Amino acid sequence: MSLRDVSLKAHLYVGLAAAVFLAVAGGTGAILAFETDYDRWLHPSLWYVTPRDARRPEEALLKHVEAQFAPARVEEINVESPRIAHVFTLTNGHRVFVDPYEDLIRGERPGISRVEAMGWFVERLHVGLMAGPFGRWFVDVGTAAVMLLIPTGLVLWWRRRQWRVGWAASWRRVSWDLHNTIGLYGCVTLLILCVTGLLLASDDALLWITRTSPWRVPPLPRSVLPDPPRTRLDLDQLALAADRALPASPTYAIRLPMRERSPVQFLKHAGGGGRSTVFVDEYAGTILRVDDFSALPGGYRAHELVRAIHTGDVFGTPTRILMTLSSLGLVSLVVTGTFIWWRKVIG
Repeated sequence: MSLRDVSLKAHLYVGLAAAVFLAVAGGTGAILAFETDYDRWLHPSLWYVTPRDARRPEEALLKHVEAQFAPARVEEINVESPRIAHVFTLTNGHRVFVDPYEDLIRGERPGISRVEAMGWFVERLHVGLMAGPFGRWFVDVGTAAVMLLIPTGLVLWWRRRQWRVGWAASWRRVSWDLHNTIGLYGCVTLLILCVTGLLLASDDALLWITRTSPWRVPPLPRSVLPDPPRTRLDLDQLALAADRALPASPTYAIRLPMRERSPVQFLKHAGGGGRSTVFVDEYAGTILRVDDFSALPGGYRAHELVRAIHTGDVFGTPTRILMTLSSLGLVSLVVTGTFIWWRKVIG
């Protein structure tokens, strides 16, 4: 039996066996690439603001929100982008959307929206088919199946080396051409999605590759209670201290202390899809600890980089679009492959 015959049988039977999973994985993956954007697109007046030269101090915004929604306190402030409203998460679970340039409350939500809840459902379906450990195992097996379909598909493609689609031909020939061209042009990104997906499912593999141990997050440092007692420093002063600690990393969220000795946490973007955290004494403004992403254990950094590659977050919108198209390509391969097989069955 020739290599082509073996590849044909393996490609056919593995593809048919994994067809449903591949369609689900591709469809959910395409949706998840822009998971955080759907609610913003549907409710632009709530999320988007017009950037100006100056914005209100963060401390003033915080006091304004807490005065409006007392006795609830603010737990976290999301300051992701100049074009996005600041999102204040309250202790009662509500979220308040504020225009930081006008000190204007644009809306309030009692938790997550239906669109965000649907995104959570799609993510669970993508990761484990909503079936717990068995579902995650099945996803891993299906992902490995794609890694077999790619080389066998290339072996089958080599005979005719189809580079484009002949749209004027019959539906059967168009399906054949689509299956070949999508598989050819998408094989690299599909392979990247498979490899990164399997690595995300197994931290042990990443630890073995990087020759590092798991990162055991140390306990939170504590602020020093002042004598005589005084209130927390201005939030903007604390933000300046955090920026001096990591000047090249922009802050995307601020976690406020819920206890008198808890620190203020400034969560910052880092290169390679990573995140750093600066812990600041809320009374003295001193730096208690810096979890600099570039200095964290290699296994953790590798995991975050692999996650960013898999989700398309490495370069933002361009790579998200690429991963979306790759995921949709996987769905197209399932549809065209099934059609080709069915036409052979019925003659």
